[in-house]
Amino acid sequence: MTVQNSFSIANANIKDAVKKEVAIRMRGDLSWLRWEDISVTDLGKAGAGGIRQVGRFMMMDKSDMFMRTVESAINNAKSGLVNATVNVHILAGISGGTGAGSFLDVCYMVRHIAEKNWWRCYIWILLFAGCKSEPYSGER
Repeated sequence: MTVQNSFSIANANIKDAVKKEVAIRMRGDLSWLRWEDISVTDLGKAGAGGIRQVGRFMMMDKSDMFMRTVESAINNAKSGLVNATVNVHILAGISGGTGAGSFLDVCYMVRHIAEKNWWRCYIWILLFAGCKSEPYSGER
């Protein structure tokens, strides 16, 4: 995928989404989500608020659209090529909740797409782990 067709799992209404206990319980694909342990006040504006379960929830909530987008992007890139090898690069920050909660599922989804289409595919994963530091004051 290029920047022009990148994919975001951001959810501006994530606070409301994780509060919907009945809706979450009805979805079998969310049986792993322990919604009662999630402090809604901790959630970021549209991110996962440092909570991996919320990051995974955000990915699963858009997984069908994500898989269609990835498959379409790879088909477009392979157009006109014969037996081309696909290299998929997955970049994620793992210091918070969004990337840390979703990167593993993303890898499995890409692998599933490749196997379904009989593509030779290499999946490259680059994980970023940040650290908290004080802003540089200019003094040494």
